[in-house]
Amino acid sequence: MKSTRSICCYFKIVYGTAQNRAMLFEHWYVNLQQKKPLIEAQQIIDEVNEKVASDLVVTFSRESTLRKEWFKYNFSTAKRYNVNHNPRMIKLVMLQQNPSVSEKEQGNSRWVYVDGDEFDKKIRTGHCDVYGFVNKNTNLCRLQFEIDAQCRLVIKDIANRAVLVGIAGNKGIIPKSPQDAGFRVTSACLIQGKYV
Repeated sequence: MKSTRSICCYFKIVYGTAQNRAMLFEHWYVNLQQKKPLIEAQQIIDEVNEKVASDLVVTFSRESTLRKEWFKYNFSTAKRYNVNHNPRMIKLVMLQQNPSVSEKEQGNSRWVYVDGDEFDKKIRTGHCDVYGFVNKNTNLCRLQFEIDAQCRLVIKDIANRAVLVGIAGNKGIIPKSPQDAGFRVTSACLIQGKYV
C-alpha cells in the first residue's frame, strides 16, 4: 500500500515538473517571438547607422614619394565657424557613439571645433594632437586624431577607441539613385529619432 502511494506521489511530482517545464518553455517561446521584431529592428538601425557613417566619413587620399608619405583632403569646402573669436574653426561631427573624446567633457561627445588651417597642416602625417572645443564647452581640450587603414579620419575617445568623424556644413552626400536618396532620408530621420 505504501509503495502504491509513493509511486502515485512520484508520478504527481514528475507530472507537475513536466507541466512546469512545458509552461516555462511556452513562456520562453512567447517572449522570443515578441523580442524577434525588436532584434530585427535593432539590426536595421545598426545597418543604417553604419551606412550613414561610411557615407559621411572624411576620407583622405594617400600620396607618397620615395621617402615620404602624406595624406590629403580638401578642407577648403568645409564651413568655417567663429568660435571664441577664431573665425577659422571647422566643426567635426562624431559619426558613432562614444563615451567622450576628452576628460574635461562628460558624456557623449557629438562634435568638436578645431582650427581648420592648423588641423589641415598637422593631419597630413596621418595622426596629430590638436586643441579644440568639445560640444558647447568653451574650454580648450587636447584631441587626438588619426587616419585609419582605410584612409578615414577618426578621433580617439578616452578609452582610446577610434570614432569615425565627418565634417559639418560640407557639401553633403550626392545620391546615386532616387531609391538611394529615399534610403538616406529615412536613415537621417531614424538617426534623429523623427521616424516612427
